[in-house]
Amino acid sequence: MYKKYQRTSDAGVDDDLEVVDFKRGLTEVQKDRIIPVGTVNSDLIVSAQKEFRISGGLGETSLVETEPEECTIYEHQDFPGTVRHFHRILEGSNKR
Repeated sequence: MYKKYQRTSDAGVDDDLEVVDFKRGLTEVQKDRIIPVGTVNSDLIVSAQKEFRISGGLGETSLVETEPEECTIYEHQDFPGTVRHFHRILEGSNKR
């Protein structure tokens, strides 16, 4: 699998329906395997974003002014209880 994506263009990866893309939406197969198991409230997300920016040297002045929506926590059924994906917890923070 690694070699497949190593040789694929960015556009090819974006078009590959086997790649999980929450912005595009999950395929029916992915919906069966990746299920919501909880949520993180927006106050905790704001706190996490603040700490992430401060620890990255960006400071509090770079904080987003709009409050984020709560975040759904997803779990992959092949790895129950061990791999959880917080789809939006640091959205935008890692795009520098």
